[in-house]
Amino acid sequence: MKMAQLTMRAYKDIILTARCNKEELVFRDLFGDIFSPYSSLTDRLLATLILLITLFAVALAIWLGFTLIDHVGVKATNTASVSIVQKKFIPEHTTHEIMPAGNVMVPTTTYHPDQYTLWFDIEGYSTCINVTRDFFDAVTVGDKVAVLYGHGRLTGSPIARTVSPNK
Repeated sequence: MKMAQLTMRAYKDIILTARCNKEELVFRDLFGDIFSPYSSLTDRLLATLILLITLFAVALAIWLGFTLIDHVGVKATNTASVSIVQKKFIPEHTTHEIMPAGNVMVPTTTYHPDQYTLWFDIEGYSTCINVTRDFFDAVTVGDKVAVLYGHGRLTGSPIARTVSPNK
């Protein structure tokens, strides 16, 4: 009985191999390993982990693509007078990473300057913009400012482009 099942599976694999491309084979093999009664618990756990990491990477790529399409290159077409809801200051700092350069791992240091961010609500959406230190120091929470903004291509949510004191 087991021999017949193995022969049938081998026959199905030959047929599927002829019809599928490499990416489909990888996922078919992963699903086959996860649900196969012949796989050990370790094989199943490893295949599940690889599948979850792959799905996470695909979801992340889709989210990044969506964000790029929605936000990059949006032209500011509207002006609104809004109140500042929050001010956020992030002091200068450095981050350290180790990046591959050929066969060698190279440590890199990235300097991040002071960041001054203002948060406000436009059309019911919370949005923010980075400003200069002088402007940040000149305004307080609750002050009205003029914001030039556009709308995301896919979401329609406002995207602040410039901010100036309300006159």
